[in-house]
Amino acid sequence: MHVLLTSLFLVATVNSYEYEFIQTFGYDFSVHYFKTYVTINASACIDECIQYEKCIGIYMDRSAGSCLLIDRYVEYFEIPEVCSNYVLKTPHVDYPNGTLNDVEQLLYNLIYAFNGTCPNGWNEESTTCSLSFKNRGEILCDDYSYSPLPETSWNGTHCLTDKRF
Repeated sequence: MHVLLTSLFLVATVNSYEYEFIQTFGYDFSVHYFKTYVTINASACIDECIQYEKCIGIYMDRSAGSCLLIDRYVEYFEIPEVCSNYVLKTPHVDYPNGTLNDVEQLLYNLIYAFNGTCPNGWNEESTTCSLSFKNRGEILCDDYSYSPLPETSWNGTHCLTDKRF
């Protein structure tokens, strides 16, 4: 079953202008979103997403009549019945610590969608990358330990990870 889901995952795409979005059948993600957009149409939501430079994916919630515009991905989960996620096809980013499966590589590409030294939305410090949270920071930082990021740690005020280069 996993091979079938991976095959479907790699083929289903939606094009909008010069952007290509991949519909991820059988996978759900832990994300950060910056806007809720009222629509039940995935193409309309994608068209809204591409209006924002930081938007790298959408989640369709048709039962609520809306979608979420996503600017940061954290981790993924295999859930066979899920088909509500559309992610921006981004350039391949080399993973320095071995090889990743297809979904892990997609997630790594999304984490570094803008090919920066730090993951999307993180701040570049002198020797590390940092991310602050308003609430539950230590718990949310721990979520990143399940992503293809190098190790993350909580210093009491920020989530930290190594710079990519």
